[in-house]
Amino acid sequence: MAEESSASTQATPAGAQKPRPDLIIHLSRRERQILGVLYRHGTANSAEIRCRLPEPPTYSTVRALLRTLERKGFVTHEERCLRYVFLPTVPCEEVSLVMLKEVVVTFFGGSPDRAMQALIGLQSDLRSNTLLATPDSGEVS
Repeated sequence: MAEESSASTQATPAGAQKPRPDLIIHLSRRERQILGVLYRHGTANSAEIRCRLPEPPTYSTVRALLRTLERKGFVTHEERCLRYVFLPTVPCEEVSLVMLKEVVVTFFGGSPDRAMQALIGLQSDLRSNTLLATPDSGEVS
């Protein structure tokens, strides 16, 4: 990751407002994957994002997706050491609640109890590291 300079500048599109967290479910798969990288790592430049994506698209595609996410208000950038470093604009806590609700509605028939049972069942898998590793870090997802 690029070193942080003391004179970092933050760019935001003119008149851009932070999007409602619930709009994240309307993003494309790749847009959500890019946001996932940024939420896991905090900040990243486009090359770092690209290498952390499953089946990485071209560098140009990543840059175009970042511009789209920036236009939609989900991402902003700072200039650090002559590079753009991207970061999410919506706090992870807000997005995680929206995504969790979507998972509960979609996969558990809207039942938080069924979702909780599934999460409790995952505890042993998480402890034994038997779940699939994420493509960007080798960590358990």
